[in-house]
Amino acid sequence: MVRVRVVTWNMQANAPPSVEMLRAELLPLNTHHVVVVGTEECENTIAKSLINPSKDKWEGRLREVFGDRYDLICGHALQATHSIAFVHRALVPLISAVKSEAVSTGLGVGATRMGNKGGIGIHFAVNGTSLLFINAHLAHARKGYDRRNEEYHTITAELSRRLVRATPAVGSTVPAEPPSSDSESLVAWMQEHVDCLVWGGDLNYRLELERAEAEEQLQDGADVIGLQSLLEHDQLKRAIREEAAFVGMEEAPIEFRPTYKYDHNTDAFDSSAKQRVPSWTDRILFKPGDAVDVHAYRSVQALRTSDHRPVYADFLMGKLGRAAQSATSSRDLLPPTTTSISPPRLQTSAGRLRHRVRVPTTVGPSRARASARRTPRYARSCKGRLLTRVWPRVWRVVGGE
Repeated sequence: MVRVRVVTWNMQANAPPSVEMLRAELLPLNTHHVVVVGTEECENTIAKSLINPSKDKWEGRLREVFGDRYDLICGHALQATHSIAFVHRALVPLISAVKSEAVSTGLGVGATRMGNKGGIGIHFAVNGTSLLFINAHLAHARKGYDRRNEEYHTITAELSRRLVRATPAVGSTVPAEPPSSDSESLVAWMQEHVDCLVWGGDLNYRLELERAEAEEQLQDGADVIGLQSLLEHDQLKRAIREEAAFVGMEEAPIEFRPTYKYDHNTDAFDSSAKQRVPSWTDRILFKPGDAVDVHAYRSVQALRTSDHRPVYADFLMGKLGRAAQSATSSRDLLPPTTTSISPPRLQTSAGRLRHRVRVPTTVGPSRARASARRTPRYARSCKGRLLTRVWPRVWRVVGGE
């Protein structure tokens, strides 16, 4: 069995916790073979990420956390959203078909959209078994329910079209292609042809309650039963129930408090003038099946650097063949080592050997492809002042959260 941890965390553009804190609370060593970390508002705000989409600092921190026992096989940024996958080195020889894509669903018209909202898919195979991890940041606000459902279909359908390829039939050298039809068919096609599918992120679904009602139920219902009563008003549960989104996907039982919105460095819910209703905005869903078993689904209250709490799900993914069983059992989960490992160089779908960290171009000001390493001289220029000082103020007016 392959042990997988999937994390989603809206970091609110704040500095990450220390290596020790991350290991203690969110990313423990000697536990998982595969770790996929999805973040939103990572390293910079959504507005500043138009100019500086780099996630070098965050990736560097994660490299410190995992050390030389894991290889970074794929990292992908879409403006302020980021996904990254680490694999224990015992499993690396069995990894193939590493590829990633991003779909923008933010501000714009028609198919021309910015990356302030959207999703990233990371796909790879373990001994021939396909795994796909999608991390997304969907439309904000309680009134954005229909928009979120639409974005789910757009992201899933586009990733199905661009990223997913079915396992070819015996004797065939040409993989099956997704149907070029409606989004529902593309979504169904993805679920049919991906063995292990995980869909998570800051999905932004809210509780359809007023603040006072939610707080009253939270105070009266500190136990699991009380939380389930509150979840009856959850928009994501409604979307699944009405088959408006995430059809065919499941979520493990929620037994933790709402993950949004907290005052900085406290466990108190939003005390600002907006008085946002506490909600489970941060979620992880999966395609049920014999190959996937949920082992844990929790939030981490101890990490208070953001107005969101990180959420993780632990999976056991099996039916990966004898080679995978050998890699994950006979050589132990995490064998001790003192050998330093260089960054991985895995075979990509294009047949080139390279480490895949891609930052896609979006429309608008980011089309200038401003470098992640702007110099202070650039920041003092007229264009630099416009993009680094004026644009974030405009964004706050038109872009929302």
